[in-house]
Amino acid sequence: ILSILVSSVEYAALLPGAHTLTLRIFDVQGNMAEQSIEFVVDPMSRPTLFSVWTDASPATASANFYLSHDRPGTTLKAVLGIYDLMGRLLWSTTVTDRSDMGTTSPIRWDLSDRSGRRVARGIYVYRATLTDPTGTAAPAAATGRIAVAAP
Repeated sequence: ILSILVSSVEYAALLPGAHTLTLRIFDVQGNMAEQSIEFVVDPMSRPTLFSVWTDASPATASANFYLSHDRPGTTLKAVLGIYDLMGRLLWSTTVTDRSDMGTTSPIRWDLSDRSGRRVARGIYVYRATLTDPTGTAAPAAATGRIAVAAP
């Protein structure tokens, strides 16, 4: 049985620059272990986009897209675009939302183009970008493919 003592620090209150975080762990017999990590707070750094995935491929009625990133609990701007294989933009949306545990809320595509017509069955490319809402940092981007099947 381990009892972990961690002093609470509001991470949003950390000043820019280098910091050290030390974790001390005590067991019930008073033995202690200690480990430190060093990190840098840089408000101008861009978010890291680990992956983008969809819950439906092939999609027949709609598809939800999720973006996994390194900014849990922060408000981020996500832009998702759907392209045909010729590189033409068929549909896009922009969502600004507070992320939950490093994954954005689902971004729903109803399989329609910008005119509201359903796209034909086939393979499409999606591209997602992620930025902070102020746009001060360069966006992080990731791509993937989705198959659309006949309804």
